[in-house]
Amino acid sequence: MNTSGNRGLKAFWGLCADMGCQGVVTLSTFLLTPLVLALTSKSLYGSWQAALSILSYLAMLDAGLGFSLVRLVAAATEKRGTTGLSSVASVAFWSFAAIGAIVLAAGFLVAPFVPVWFH
Repeated sequence: MNTSGNRGLKAFWGLCADMGCQGVVTLSTFLLTPLVLALTSKSLYGSWQAALSILSYLAMLDAGLGFSLVRLVAAATEKRGTTGLSSVASVAFWSFAAIGAIVLAAGFLVAPFVPVWFH
C-alpha cells in the first residue's frame, strides 16, 4: 500500500495549519496592543515585552533537543529496548543540565547589572 501521497497531503495541511496559526497570533498581537496599552502603563507594557523577549531567547536554548529526543527515544526503544531508552535519557538529562548550568552562570554574572539597566 502506497501512503506517500497521503503523507504529503497531511504535511501540506499541517504546514497550512501552522502558518494559519502564526497569522492569527501575529494579527491578534497587532490588534490587542492598543487595548493593552490603554489598560496599562507604557512602562509596564515595556517590562512585559522585555520579559517575553528574554523567555523567547531562553526557549531557543533548547536548540531542538526536545524535538530530537522524541525521535531518538522511539528509535532507541525499538532497537535496544529499555537499555537504549536509558542511554538516550541519560544523554538528554546531562545535555539539559549543561545548558541549565551555563544559563545559571550567565544569570549570576548579569544579575548585578540588571537594576542599572532598568532603573
